[in-house]
Amino acid sequence: MTDWQSSLQGYFSGLLSFLFPAHFLKGPRRITLARWDALNQSRKTVGIGELDNHATIKKIMGIPFVAFPFDRAFRFIRTHVLTEDKFSGDSGRDMNMLYQALLYGRCYFALEYFRRTRGFQFWIQQGEKEFQMGDCFQFSGNAQLSVSCPEKAYIRIIRNGRESIQAVSSRLSIPVKEAGVYRVEVYLKLAGKVRPWIFSNPIFVA
Repeated sequence: MTDWQSSLQGYFSGLLSFLFPAHFLKGPRRITLARWDALNQSRKTVGIGELDNHATIKKIMGIPFVAFPFDRAFRFIRTHVLTEDKFSGDSGRDMNMLYQALLYGRCYFALEYFRRTRGFQFWIQQGEKEFQMGDCFQFSGNAQLSVSCPEKAYIRIIRNGRESIQAVSSRLSIPVKEAGVYRVEVYLKLAGKVRPWIFSNPIFVA
């Protein structure tokens, strides 16, 4: 989502963003998330995080430098794909498994400059069955939505595009009382500001 870089305007801002890049990334705009939520009401629309980065050469006072070199930019926004199995070393099989997981929506995207997101989980348990991101199931009651984060953070549960609940914790578990499209947003408070961290793909409860 190019929205992450929407605050970069002018030479002074550009210089500061070169020195402290992650501090200028505000996350996807509300209008973008609202559009994504609206699309998911009619059909599954998988969300990913991407870098619109070109390692462009700029000049300041005649001195050339690379704005956002790739090795630096790749530390920022990442998409984590949860595959069914570990990679085997068979490139054809592994690529197919990766594409299938992305197509299914078994992924989340994150700003990882400040904190890694390894260990993040979002699932809904109904009876003995556990449903992950990308799954769709028929609601029959007695379902529990759970979120687990690597550390304490602001957790927002979004249902049908609206906030259902917010909590400050590393773990959250709430009962699912009705059908809907559920996803999770997680934010960190760092250097006095609440910063975007993790955005899950939805679980569809019909």
